[in-house]
Amino acid sequence: MQQAVFIVGYWNSGTTLLVDVLRKHPDFAFKRAKWKPNLEDRTIVKILQKFDAGFINLENYYEEINQNGFANYHEPHFNEADRLRFEKIFNRKYGVGEKKTLLLKNPWLWFMHRFIEAHFTQWNIKKIVIIRDGAMQTASKGYWLRADDPERMLIARAKFWVRSMEYYFDHWYKDAHTHTIRYENLCYAPRETLMELCEFMQVDFDKIAAHTPALLENRKDKWEAIDRNLRFRVTDIVGEMQHKVDELFPVR
Repeated sequence: MQQAVFIVGYWNSGTTLLVDVLRKHPDFAFKRAKWKPNLEDRTIVKILQKFDAGFINLENYYEEINQNGFANYHEPHFNEADRLRFEKIFNRKYGVGEKKTLLLKNPWLWFMHRFIEAHFTQWNIKKIVIIRDGAMQTASKGYWLRADDPERMLIARAKFWVRSMEYYFDHWYKDAHTHTIRYENLCYAPRETLMELCEFMQVDFDKIAAHTPALLENRKDKWEAIDRNLRFRVTDIVGEMQHKVDELFPVR
């Protein structure tokens, strides 16, 4: 049976940061093309396109989901024949044998909880979810600045973070095979956080202890550069959900 750890997180939530440490563990195998560092992010989408299986539509997902939540969102689903074909393709792309545990990072997995449960029945999978402060997440990397109306896009991103966290609490939070960490704890207390994760994954922390940094940088510059009034609007939108997250997963 193939062993796997899926690193699940909303975009720019620290999945790459976590994988860069974990992939140094000798028990893990992490597939990444030398000249295509984000290959693992795109491959699952390309596989699903082969089946016309459908997944979240990037062209209108802010507007539709911000308005209706995930009520109209249907995760990809295959009939039995296509499921077997999907598994064959996925194994060819990602299979690492029974001596290693596959380490897979993919932001699309955040929106595919039911899909994973239904289509990886022959795999032994553990899942790690990373949650980041809502305001920081909203402003991360300044993607919203590229929009025709940046302010409107920033507000839409804030609302989408709230909707995505609703999805998390409806699905991932209830999953006994999922362990949730805060991005902020990965930055401020990486050793303690990685020890916690290794215990969950049942691997030896000592094998990556030497690769564990004492402290990681939690970038806030994008957020702090935003107009003060706009920051207030964002924190007002994410505030209630942020309070829930902070209570359940406090920052050390």
